[in-house]
Amino acid sequence: MANSNQEQESRIAAAFGRKYGQRHIDSEAARLFGPDPGGLKHKRSELLNSMSSPPRYFRAGIVANAAPVPIAPSSEGDLSADETLEDTGDTYNRARNSYIYHKYDPAVGAARDAVPDLMTQSELVENVLQVSSGGGLESIIEEKVQELVRAADTGDVQASDFDVNLEWLPNWRWLGYSALGSETSEEGVLSRIRLNFIWFYYNTYISEEAETASAIDVDDVYTAINLEELVDLYLEIRIRKILLAADDALIEDEAQALADGILDQNGEYTERGRELLRQQATRNAQETLIPESERGSPEDQARLKRLAEQGFLIDFLPEFAKLNQTAKVSNYDNLFWMVQGHTDTIVNRLLHNPALENMDILRPSEIASLVPKIRLFKVSYDTEEDFNADSPTNSRQTYVEQEVPFENYIQPNEIRSMLNSSFDRGRGVGIKSFDWKLQGQNPFTARRDIFAELKLYFQSFDELLRERELLTTSLEQTARKFRYVDLVNIGVARRRQNAWNPDYYKLRVEVGWVDPGANSSFLGNARTREEKREAIRNSRTVMYLTAIDHDIQISDEGNVVLGIKYVAWQEASYLDQDSDVLATEEINTARLERRAKIDEARRNCEPEKVDQIVQRYNRVIRQERYEGFQRIIRKLYSDQKIYAVSVPVASLDSYINYGEQGVNVRGVGAIFDSPQTRQNQANAINLSSPARQTNLLSQALNINVGSLEEDGVLTRIQNLQYDGANTTHVNVQFFYFGDLIKIALENISRSSGAGGHRVVGKLEKDLRIILGPFSYFRAVAANDGSPAKPELIYNINLADIPISMNYYVEWFLKTTVAQQRLTYPILVFIRDLANKLLTGIMRDQAHGQQGVARQSLQLRTSFFTGAADESGDDVLEMSRNIIQDTSGTEFTRINLDSPAIKLKTGPQGTAQPLMRPPNDGERAYHYMLLYAINTGTTQSLQGDPLMDRDRGIYHMGIGKDRGIFKRVTFTKTDLPGLRESRFDLDGESAATGLVVLKNVYNIDVKMVGNTLFVPGMKVFLDPSGISPGLGRPNQPESAAKKLGIGGYHVVTGVQNYIEDGKFETSIKAIFEGSGGGGALGFPSAEQGGDSAECPERNEARDIISSDSPPSKAVDQGPVSDAAATPTATGASAGYTPVGP
Repeated sequence: MANSNQEQESRIAAAFGRKYGQRHIDSEAARLFGPDPGGLKHKRSELLNSMSSPPRYFRAGIVANAAPVPIAPSSEGDLSADETLEDTGDTYNRARNSYIYHKYDPAVGAARDAVPDLMTQSELVENVLQVSSGGGLESIIEEKVQELVRAADTGDVQASDFDVNLEWLPNWRWLGYSALGSETSEEGVLSRIRLNFIWFYYNTYISEEAETASAIDVDDVYTAINLEELVDLYLEIRIRKILLAADDALIEDEAQALADGILDQNGEYTERGRELLRQQATRNAQETLIPESERGSPEDQARLKRLAEQGFLIDFLPEFAKLNQTAKVSNYDNLFWMVQGHTDTIVNRLLHNPALENMDILRPSEIASLVPKIRLFKVSYDTEEDFNADSPTNSRQTYVEQEVPFENYIQPNEIRSMLNSSFDRGRGVGIKSFDWKLQGQNPFTARRDIFAELKLYFQSFDELLRERELLTTSLEQTARKFRYVDLVNIGVARRRQNAWNPDYYKLRVEVGWVDPGANSSFLGNARTREEKREAIRNSRTVMYLTAIDHDIQISDEGNVVLGIKYVAWQEASYLDQDSDVLATEEINTARLERRAKIDEARRNCEPEKVDQIVQRYNRVIRQERYEGFQRIIRKLYSDQKIYAVSVPVASLDSYINYGEQGVNVRGVGAIFDSPQTRQNQANAINLSSPARQTNLLSQALNINVGSLEEDGVLTRIQNLQYDGANTTHVNVQFFYFGDLIKIALENISRSSGAGGHRVVGKLEKDLRIILGPFSYFRAVAANDGSPAKPELIYNINLADIPISMNYYVEWFLKTTVAQQRLTYPILVFIRDLANKLLTGIMRDQAHGQQGVARQSLQLRTSFFTGAADESGDDVLEMSRNIIQDTSGTEFTRINLDSPAIKLKTGPQGTAQPLMRPPNDGERAYHYMLLYAINTGTTQSLQGDPLMDRDRGIYHMGIGKDRGIFKRVTFTKTDLPGLRESRFDLDGESAATGLVVLKNVYNIDVKMVGNTLFVPGMKVFLDPSGISPGLGRPNQPESAAKKLGIGGYHVVTGVQNYIEDGKFETSIKAIFEGSGGGGALGFPSAEQGGDSAECPERNEARDIISSDSPPSKAVDQGPVSDAAATPTATGASAGYTPVGP
């Protein structure tokens, strides 16, 4: 039985109230277009009657050439006649003709000459009207309506939807045809919007007697015609049509709909029926509201569906992260560490050394007496020939360190050699210079985190080759031979010909200042002198480097300069041939056996045999590539780390953005939501039983990897998408980033051996990876209907990010399989994940959510070395203090903000950082930190030196009579839009004249050499020493704050050099906030919140509550049951996160 209009109206009213009913639309149209106050007819009449000299109206036809000819008012109607106020082409033409006459009539004198290019009568029409020309009024109003429709997430509107031939309207009207259409139709509303905009624009021009067209503000015209309300009416009509079509598709027969559970006994939609209606309406909207050109190919649509899955996971990121931290709880087999705390000070907490702050009280005379220190140690590992794979004693690789000698005077035997030989020039060897940079750039750019260059001077080439016997300084005190050429020679790499191994080029470098040996070298009282000396003793850092290149320069006098370029040994180790994340255990074993056979053939001088081995390998490359491609995904499933969450199909569809402009129809689905809808969805999220591999995924994994090209990936996995044709919900399969990293690290972290060869695992080399936290923004809607407010959630670890399996497979196929990778080193893998997966998910593709702003996540990597604790264990492993594992026997993460581990006490009661440089002979651990920057402040930073000292934030001051600061260069930041926001939002500063200079500045600081800073650290610059009137940037009304000079900055690069007795350091840092009144999560300059009376507008919430000392009850989540309700799932009390 077909639906009646009355039945449909009843169902729509029951589901949505009055809105989207025909009566409501009729009422709104009458209100907006009618003669009552506020209606457009009334507004037009008001405008005409308000003119001091009402314009003369002329014939309706468009004047193209000559001056308009006056027509008697009786033939065309006067200002009081209703005809002049109708929504017809006459209204539009009268307004335009009136404008032309007003500017041409000699009675108005030379006013027309004020309009550019108003030279001839023909140009008058062409240049002044600006209706349909490029950038004219028609295109302006069409683009504005399009902008509002897109902002409402209800598809798009095309220029053709406005198409009405305005010049022919009078003729149509005489034929009795309403060319504008009904005022309750989509086309009728759009036509009236355009006509009224043009009419109001021209008559506003006349009424204000403007001299140029630019004097009219189109925003005022938008307000005059109630544009936003008119667009709301248009959208209500549009959505009503979609709802009726969806209802027709679902309810072909009411009795059947009742039997299917779609309708209840009252003929209203059930909960299931409402979800089906939402799903059908969303599908109809996609087909009717999205232009076909925007929808893309089937491959593109499948890609958008995979992206929608990831969009849902990111939209509910806090809920999924909390599950990973509390319900899942994993230590990831201790293959990497997770650090928690305030995102913006993580690096400070790890590496800040409070003792070094006392360098800032050194006087210039004391600094001048200091001597730079460089110590070099050649690190040698046991050779592979000494390794027995079956020996139980090979649980740890051994190494020795030899300090490279640089004599300060000529030895007696050297003098005798020079006297007895006519060729001996002396045996002088010295360090010419040492430069090192800590870059801290994007982890996916082609650069090195640590780059160093050492230049050594030799009196003669003989010194480069001469053997010396040197005592070792670590693990065993024995003498070993050393030559300076060993610093670049591959001599010990006998078992890996044609393969670079960073272990064979390893150099330990210790730099800093020489301890003067007595407190008397410093000024001040006893305590001050001790503090200064302690600062000098702590001004050392240790780097482990590996040589990557070198050059030799020989002068005409026979002197030699050896230049060696280095990178961080950790970085090189994560890029070597034994760091392949794709290799299975079987592949690793096969590679080791091939190496053994090739080595044996080479020792026996059998090149033919080597060729045979290589040819056999070429035949199995394809199979090994396929196995490697499968390894990670298979392991995720076999370890039961793939989870599934049930999601409404319509919810997933709402995350789809079409075309380059991101057009979508989620506004249609949103009308079905209530403030509790999202909360219910959040509450339903849980880690169900492990998911099984789907048939679609199996098909994707069984593609022909040998012939796949990047352009063909989308076509080959076109079917890898959710299908909601016959169901209201689908299961989205996902895993956590931490599980992905754990599986990637498994095979390369532990040592293995085969065929007499050994691959030393990264753990045995004391290499460790650290994953840091990041911050996350979303809007939280009040349950009482008040506007949503922003919330900043921090302490989500990178390991807690959920990743859609389908989305990951697409990424992996593009970046790995289609690129025909034979190997995938772990460092490249992590950098690709950071660049093309994580930041893409969080920053570029997270704009599909209603409740989540586009995140400004930027990831960085940093390498550093730290000493073991007293027992030789990893300090970070021993410092874990929050979130116990499922067995309850150990903690899984480190809260760096915990007072228990913030600082450790060293000798003489001095404060020591958590991480400190290793001493001679002391075991060292080598770390790679993946951390986030530019996610905003997660704590209230006021520019207070004492409070910031507790956070590890170093304060620098300009113009002091002591300290390490030398000079600073301010550089205008190139952050798009930041300067404009400061300029626009703080207009009152124009009265001071400072608005001309106002900007946001990055800094480049030159200092006395020091080891205080590493990339990722936050620092504070106080510029008040420049001038007494400048003030501090954290003072609300200070000139420094208004100018954007000083405040909090994040270090992005550190450069040091030691040469000719000089040690200098420079840092580059980007502006983050001035301190003081800025809201959490944003630099104060970005939002104009510069005054102290402005309260902080953002709520900041720690997803992990504060930790307890290990001896007490461990913190596993919310501090109380009350906190575990709305707050635990991502909302402050009384608020619900906004979203589909």
